[in-house]
Amino acid sequence: MSDVQTKGKRQLETGHSLRPDRLIPLPSCDAACRVEYCLGEGHPWTSATVYLGDSADDWRGRPVSEWNDACRQGVVPAGTARALWNCFFDVEHPGKVCQIRALAVSDGGVLWETTIDPSQTSDVTVIDHRHFGDSDLPGAWSVQDAGLAATTAPSLFRHLQREHRYLEGSDRYYRWVVTEKPEALTIEPGVTGWHRVYVAMEPCSSFELSFGPDAPAYEIPNPFIDSGDDDRFLQEFFIAEVDLTDCDIRVRPGGSRFWRDVSIRYIRLVPMSAAEVDHHQQVREMAAVARPFAGYLEPCTVAAYWPHFVQLRDHIRNEMQLNALRGSTDVYVHVIRIGCKSWYHSQRVEWDDSDEHYAGWMRDADPATVAVEEAQAAGLKVFLDAGMNATYVGADAHYAAYTSQFARQHPELLCPDRPMLFDYRQDAVQEYVAAIVNELMTRYDIDGVNLDFARWGHREAYDAPSLIQVLRRIDACRKEQERIRGRRLEISIRVPYEEEQDAREGTAPFATALNEWARDGLVDRFMVELQHEKLFQDKSLEHYRSAVANTATRFWGDMYWGSWYYGGGPQQDQEIARRLVERGVDGGFFYYMRGRPIEWESINWQLRLIDHPDLVVVPTLESHTLSDTP
Repeated sequence: MSDVQTKGKRQLETGHSLRPDRLIPLPSCDAACRVEYCLGEGHPWTSATVYLGDSADDWRGRPVSEWNDACRQGVVPAGTARALWNCFFDVEHPGKVCQIRALAVSDGGVLWETTIDPSQTSDVTVIDHRHFGDSDLPGAWSVQDAGLAATTAPSLFRHLQREHRYLEGSDRYYRWVVTEKPEALTIEPGVTGWHRVYVAMEPCSSFELSFGPDAPAYEIPNPFIDSGDDDRFLQEFFIAEVDLTDCDIRVRPGGSRFWRDVSIRYIRLVPMSAAEVDHHQQVREMAAVARPFAGYLEPCTVAAYWPHFVQLRDHIRNEMQLNALRGSTDVYVHVIRIGCKSWYHSQRVEWDDSDEHYAGWMRDADPATVAVEEAQAAGLKVFLDAGMNATYVGADAHYAAYTSQFARQHPELLCPDRPMLFDYRQDAVQEYVAAIVNELMTRYDIDGVNLDFARWGHREAYDAPSLIQVLRRIDACRKEQERIRGRRLEISIRVPYEEEQDAREGTAPFATALNEWARDGLVDRFMVELQHEKLFQDKSLEHYRSAVANTATRFWGDMYWGSWYYGGGPQQDQEIARRLVERGVDGGFFYYMRGRPIEWESINWQLRLIDHPDLVVVPTLESHTLSDTP
């Protein structure tokens, strides 16, 4: 659609012959304007679906009200340097010549007008309501007009039956209980070869999408969205690059913590050139010798919110396959918070029965065993993850249900001013902690353990000697297991950030302990949690870098939640990661979250290749492919 003829005050300049996503760049305007299009003589001028900016970072950074005004009314704020027209929401039959123009909001004057020949999108396959007759839609799927876009084309719609219930003993924590098992919508796309897959929603939605019956399901878009009240409407998401030869597309409800109705305007398939397919493969070959990436899996949380028909092995298998597909090399599987009941078949700690769904999973199989089996089947290294200190004594009813008998029976082992925490300076606590970690290393065929001291990492529970001593206890068991297995068993540590000044003054227990952990080989990798705003502040990491200098301990990058929670995007996360590398991170990367917005789909690959600053894993411009780069 980039063949442009001048018909007005400015020519449309794209800068590239074609965007891989086929969205159309619009001229910039100093003044606020409203963009509209016309399909020719006898057709009305209609508000265009405009995306402010030209990347996910730009789109996410805009206030929701600005985004929705641009999508629904074509309103572009003054000074907007870049904007795109998503003609696929507006033009039902690509291939027709159409006009597009911008009118000044102030006086309605034409700021620019041009004619666009969209013939170059003739290779794009659009799957929408026209793909189905009413009789072709399964079960409760239907065609329904959402009524938010300027055009009136309906969406593929699936209402989900659910009830709102508070968790027992709490007026704070609640779930939407899905009261049915919805069927998938299976689509035969009728194409062959590699394509980029995009999904557009009206108004907004959450759902799962997979390619074929046995492929993992992508979750779309944001697992933490609860309602549509503050959502960005009329979004289009890139999902994947995939070979669709002999492959169907399957859509089903899900894809979020709270499941809700599905409303899909269209799915579109953009064929990839030979150079783009080459690029896809080269990126993965380069990553094979680049940095590692650890994914995160927390089955207990999913079970607390998802419908009861979701089975343990199905969920864990999907997560492991997705991690492999996304470029993870390792997966950390959360199985216990020490001080709480266990989320695995422990022989030392009683099993968690506070949630009916997860208790059912625990009766069916050992989640830790299933995780190990499915990780190995997916070609991933698996680490069992333990939160190292959280009793929940004194917490509200929801969390207090997790407290272990040991914590309840031994109040003398808790911090006097913080009973939620064990006091690690007591020998009995160190013995209890080491016994649990040793059980994980002894009973499961794992590659290592991740010991998360950052989760509720309150410093009053520790001093440096206690941290060193508990790691020595754990290391002794690790060495014995290595002797038995004949292979390395890795210890990963996650610690809360401590200021450099505190480390110099000897009042930073974790930073102080790290010197001895690294010197004596007690820890193979460590991460420093830069929680929330610390991630953006370029905090000094010199005291951590120097602690592990000239040792075998690798300094990993902990991205916490990344920038998405603050309106950032994947490009901003890459910049954060580069600054971490500049400040001493020499190992892999990790996000402390299971779910994330779909815009981060390629971030694992991108962070593994962080030492190649000019490489773009999923090109947004033709010039981004390796084949086109000198």
